[in-house]
Amino acid sequence: MTPVRYARTGRDALGRLVAGTPVVAPNADGRLEVFAPFTGGSIRHIRQVTAGSTAWSDWQSLGSP
Repeated sequence: MTPVRYARTGRDALGRLVAGTPVVAPNADGRLEVFAPFTGGSIRHIRQVTAGSTAWSDWQSLGSP
């Protein structure tokens, strides 16, 4: 797999910071998916728009554990 440079900062649109180590994995169609804990206790998710792309979705909350 080719390394992907991830240029986003560690903040979401509301200014919350990533509060732990993100986990990255490819999904079935090859897009990378990132899951990360944020300040405030939420888990958030971001993904490549298409496999191999440098375009990413916006962070989406998956709620709090």
